[in-house]
Formats: sequence, structure tokens, C-alpha cells
Amino acid sequence: MPVQHAETPRPEPGHYRAWLNSWALAMRSDGLGMRTVDMYVDAAVLFSGRLLATQPMVHDWE
Repeated sequence: MPVQHAETPRPEPGHYRAWLNSWALAMRSDGLGMRTVDMYVDAAVLFSGRLLATQPMVHDWE
């Protein structure tokens, strides 16, 4: 379960979900701790949700 502040709702990362899952798997295979991976992915979920809300025409991280 990702670590998150109870009062901050998490947006749906939409089409970025596949990338986030792949990134989490890569970090775990590199030996990063589960809590570290969860915190990194949680931050990326916030960013991707904000990106989708403010820039819906952007379809890639670049």
C-alpha cells in the first residue's frame, strides 16, 4: 500500500499507470526498498494526476 497523507486524495494517473507500474517494478528489481518505491511512485501519481488535470493534451512525460 502506498504511503500517503490521509488528507490528500490521490488522482487517477490515467494512461501513465502502465509507466508507473513498470517503473516500480524496475526500482524493485534494482533492490530499492518497498517503502522507497512506494513513496517515489506516490509522488509520481500526484504529478501525473496534476499533469492530466492541467494539461490533458500531453500524452508523454517529455
